[in-house]
Amino acid sequence: MNIKNILPRGFSIMGMMLVYGISISAQAASVAIIPPNPTDHEAVIMGIYGVEGTSCVPANAQVSFSENVIHVDFPPIPDGTGCFEAFTPWGEMVWLDHELPEGAYDVIVTRGEVEQLARHSFRVQNSPSTSTSIKLQQVECKNLTTGKKKVINNPSSSWNCEAAGLKMHPGDKIEQILQGTAKKKR
Repeated sequence: MNIKNILPRGFSIMGMMLVYGISISAQAASVAIIPPNPTDHEAVIMGIYGVEGTSCVPANAQVSFSENVIHVDFPPIPDGTGCFEAFTPWGEMVWLDHELPEGAYDVIVTRGEVEQLARHSFRVQNSPSTSTSIKLQQVECKNLTTGKKKVINNPSSSWNCEAAGLKMHPGDKIEQILQGTAKKKR
């Protein structure tokens, strides 16, 4: 049986959800660690991404450290913000601007003080072969599907290609190129 035969003409699943007061809820976020097996001499980037149940997606992450816990907090959506219900993909890259010592780490991603979006664990290995790190100077965001690109100069510890103005749609192939200067480890 086809769902289209059950619903009246012009009536959608979204419309049914609104009529019956069913809310779209945010799905949990995911965290990807780049490189996947970092060493204590490598800078770490975290890709944080998910699908939000409204048009108001997490952005502008703030990073803090507490022993071996990395807290990534997205500010809450201000009251009165006009968010409409729609499944909206989002993502943000977070640059940890210093090397992490060898050990196990937990990443806790939140929005505001109460909403936990994700939790992830990873391990940093010891690698005595390198004594440099990279000072990030530029991120080039490129939509390989459309050929459009956007450059972010001197990014903070996190950046968002879409917020910087790169147009993208679900399914588009996106490339991010990081440029920086090697520096001696302190």
